[in-house]
Amino acid sequence: DWKAARPGTLVAPDGRVDVLPALDALRARIRARHYSYRTECSYVDWVRRLLAYAAEQQGEARPRVDASLVRDFLTHLAVKRGVSASTQNQAMCAALFLCREVLDLPVEGLTQIPKAKRGQHLPLVLSVPETAALLDAMHGTARLMAGLIYGGGLRVSECCQLRVK
Repeated sequence: DWKAARPGTLVAPDGRVDVLPALDALRARIRARHYSYRTECSYVDWVRRLLAYAAEQQGEARPRVDASLVRDFLTHLAVKRGVSASTQNQAMCAALFLCREVLDLPVEGLTQIPKAKRGQHLPLVLSVPETAALLDAMHGTARLMAGLIYGGGLRVSECCQLRVK
């Protein structure tokens, strides 16, 4: 039959994909390429959603994955779910990684899928006095964290992971 140990062998002869071995292989390939943990979590989640969508559409626990399925999934995200362009592009990158690196499927049809265009908008930035007033209105741990984020240019997740050495 087929084994989940090597790329390209996760797809059964009838074209169906077992979900759990595919997700395990996806994690292994992402870790082998030293992608960040956040990227791994994001890609695994999008691939899980893609395979769940495929299983629902095909009425099978082991769905077939091909370029038309990925195109349908991305269209479903944009039209039915109303996701943003960056979210749709992230889902497309995860699907491309699955097809290219894990399932070893031909992706000729996927490379022609245009990336969603982000809307243009001006960023909303607080002035220095507005920021000072906002920080002055805060107290305790929240003020300390907001001050660190503002003063140090940290992300919220980075601030939450800080510890005293």
